[in-house]
Amino acid sequence: MNKTKSPDILWYCGTCSELAYDGFIVLTGKELRKSQKLMEASNKLDQKDSFSLAELMELPEQGKWQCYCRKHALELPDDGYYFGVDRALSFRDLLDWTFHLSYKNWFASTNWQDFIRSRVLNDID
Repeated sequence: MNKTKSPDILWYCGTCSELAYDGFIVLTGKELRKSQKLMEASNKLDQKDSFSLAELMELPEQGKWQCYCRKHALELPDDGYYFGVDRALSFRDLLDWTFHLSYKNWFASTNWQDFIRSRVLNDID
């Protein structure tokens, strides 16, 4: 953690709820596969002239991002997408990561926006 400036964002472990500055922001392999399935299913629907509410309801869930302290991150399978919390301590860092991730073909099928919104708004309240 940057010793000279307080972080803009407080990151807590999704498992133990402790501060997770030594940890990682993670889209596990399981969650990444969910987002890829959603992307594929959405693309199929996009090619149709029309689709039913039932077809929309059957779409897979978005892949869910989570923050983990180092201890709990090390317990996760070694797949998926990880980056260190220390690389996302400021609003500028988050904006940079959002741009970086937006180039991944599976990104739009994840909950990144909701994940970040909840994290940032929780810190402002």
